[in-house]
Amino acid sequence: MSIIASIGGISMYLVNLREFESKLLNLLLFLFSIVLFLFFLWIGTILGLDGTLWN
Repeated sequence: MSIIASIGGISMYLVNLREFESKLLNLLLFLFSIVLFLFFLWIGTILGLDGTLWN
């Protein structure tokens, strides 16, 4: 799970590296990066629990 969560963190960092002049576009990119991080965290949880708690 920690590897996939770190991939989500790296993707959030890479998305936030890009700065645009429009504040709305910066806000949308920030929100997208949070959703992307939560997606990777969710996938890591599902893959981490697969085969251990779900019989």
